[in-house]
Amino acid sequence: FEVSKTALRLNARDPFGWVALSRAHLLRSELEAAVVAADNAIALNPNLALAHFARAHTLWHAGRPQEAVVSHDEAIRLSPLDPVMSSFLASKSIALVLLGQYEEAIAVSRQSQQQATSTIFSHLGEISALGQLGRSGESEVAIGRARLKKPDVSIAYVDQTLPISEPHCR
Repeated sequence: FEVSKTALRLNARDPFGWVALSRAHLLRSELEAAVVAADNAIALNPNLALAHFARAHTLWHAGRPQEAVVSHDEAIRLSPLDPVMSSFLASKSIALVLLGQYEEAIAVSRQSQQQATSTIFSHLGEISALGQLGRSGESEVAIGRARLKKPDVSIAYVDQTLPISEPHCR
C-alpha cells in the first residue's frame, strides 16, 4: 500500500501506480477506494487492460458482478494475448457465478485453465458453478484437477487469499 502511494507521490500521472493502489485497496477491503483508483488509471490510459481488470476484479468483490463482467470484457478486448489472461478469465468466471450464469462461468473458467499462466484460481469458477448446478461428480473431477496445481488447496485457503467482503457474494 505504502509503495503504491509513494509511486503516485512521485508521479500521479502514472496509470500503473493507480493500478497498484487499486489492488492494495482491494487487499485492505477498501472497495470503493479501489474502484476510484482503477478509474483514475483508466482515465490516464483508457487502453490499459490491467486497469480494466483491476476495476473488474474489485467490482465483483463489491457485489457488482454485472459491472465487473463489462470491465472484464473490456480488458480482454484490449489485450487478447495478455500474459495474465488466465487471471482476467478466472476473475470473470467468478463474476459469472455470482450472476448465476453457471454454464458460461464453467466455459470461461476452463478457458482460464488452458492459459500457460493459469493458477489455482483458474479452477474456482468451474468448481463453484458445478456445485451450484448440483453436478457433484464433475465437481470432484474439477477439484482433482485443481489439486494438481495446489495439493493442499482448501476453502480456508481460498477465503484467506481471495476474501469477499460482500455477504451476498460469499
